[in-house]
Amino acid sequence: MATPRINRRGAIPSALVDTPKRPRKSCRIAEVCEPLVGREKEIQFMEDVIAEHMKSETSGSLYISGTPGTGKTACVDYVFRKHKGKKCLINCFAVEDCRTIYSQIWSELRGGNDGGLPLTPSRNQRELLKLEGMLQEERDIKLIVLDEIDQLRTKDSTLLDRIFGWPTLPKFHVIVIGVSNGLDLTTKLSLRSAVKTPKKLHFTPYSAEQVTAITAKSIHKEGISVHPTAVALCSKRVANRSGDIRMAFSIVKRSVIAAESPSKKLNRSEGSENEPADVPPVDNGVKISHVQAVMSEQSSTKTLSTLPTQQRILICCGLLLSKAKKPITVGALDSKYSEIRSSQGLPPLSQTDVVHFCELLASLGVFSLKKNSKNVRLSSVSFKSEEEAEFNVVGKPMMDSILNGTIGGGI
Repeated sequence: MATPRINRRGAIPSALVDTPKRPRKSCRIAEVCEPLVGREKEIQFMEDVIAEHMKSETSGSLYISGTPGTGKTACVDYVFRKHKGKKCLINCFAVEDCRTIYSQIWSELRGGNDGGLPLTPSRNQRELLKLEGMLQEERDIKLIVLDEIDQLRTKDSTLLDRIFGWPTLPKFHVIVIGVSNGLDLTTKLSLRSAVKTPKKLHFTPYSAEQVTAITAKSIHKEGISVHPTAVALCSKRVANRSGDIRMAFSIVKRSVIAAESPSKKLNRSEGSENEPADVPPVDNGVKISHVQAVMSEQSSTKTLSTLPTQQRILICCGLLLSKAKKPITVGALDSKYSEIRSSQGLPPLSQTDVVHFCELLASLGVFSLKKNSKNVRLSSVSFKSEEEAEFNVVGKPMMDSILNGTIGGGI
């Protein structure tokens, strides 16, 4: 389907957005649309870099940067899936021990066959030699893509130096692509001066027109009825605040919930255990008023920006745990906070303090807290809107450093 034509106000033609179908209870706004709207130039740049080195049979590297929610990972994944050669893609945030990264690259390039052996630092060193031997001896160019590479720099500064150094070594046949939220990561690599720095590609925040086009295409694909002016209103809000497309998806999802059942609380998490088994549909779909109500509720969370540092750090701790797909409990938040505060000279928090702050954040609509009467450390914590929580802590130097793993070592 062709990319929707945008008018000067950033609205989508109603024929595309306001489809005759109803909102659905199992709303799943697609967060990756193919072809990826608004990132055609970035995708073309990546494909050109890969094609250039594949054709000339030379090694190379590319460093991709941009704030969260700007489409970096989606675009890289799109290009990666189209590539037909030997390749591997690793999200470094999911790497529990960075010292095993070479073993994971080696395994992926061999088709994911690790022999069922545990990943250990000693095995990592053995397979590093095998990996570098492969990159030299085999003539075909290997594509290695590492997402969230901030994690490797903070845990072991030599890892990225070595990996980005591979394309510069004689007889190596490899293209290395690194994806990061930071702009200056390559300047911190301690590579010798003779080594060329990677090519760079920066993802700017989405504009209102891009957010409108992406959101409209996604909801059209899902068969959801949303008023075109509501889409434009949502897009302008997102573009003015952050340009983070995840915020737009969050607003639309919650607006669909509001349209399905006006009696539901807007801050209810989608798919919660208390969700009614059958929700009566609303024939007129998502209206402007639904989107305005959701955005009004989000505006009321501006008090998060004035929260004390310790409470904002707890939010970051929860985001880190969630991103690593680890359970968020009072005990986990307490342990993660202790790691961060020791490196920053911040005062410690008692377990009672952590519970109290979780209760305060729950009253502000950030957390949901389910207490465990037998063991308070096992009390379950969840986000009511993870996207909104992240938006309210990013942009502040210490919080950005925590989320990128520069402080506290990530997860």
